[in-house]
Amino acid sequence: MAAMTISTSNDKERTPRLKLKTIEDTDRLNYRFPVSLKQELDQLAERCKKEKLDFIAALSEGMRGVAKSIRQELDGKRSHRGAKNGVNVAPENGAAK
Repeated sequence: MAAMTISTSNDKERTPRLKLKTIEDTDRLNYRFPVSLKQELDQLAERCKKEKLDFIAALSEGMRGVAKSIRQELDGKRSHRGAKNGVNVAPENGAAK
C-alpha cells in the first residue's frame, strides 16, 4: 500500500502532515487448502483479532512472498529448460566420449 502525504497549510500557519495510506481494492480468494492449514490460519486470525492486529494485512504480505517464490521458480524453469544450476551433467561412469 502506497503512502500519500496531505499538507494542509496556509501561508502563515503550518499544520502537521497526515500520512494516509491508499486503500487497495480487495477480492475473495477461492482455493483449496489442507484443513490443518485452514484451522491454523483461523486460530491465528482469532489471536490477531484479540490483539487488535491486522491479520489480513499480514496474510496478504505473506501471500505476496509466496507468489514471488512461485513466479521465480516458474521463470527459472522457463529459462533453464536444460540442466538445473549445480547439476552434474557428466556421464555417470565418468567416461568421456
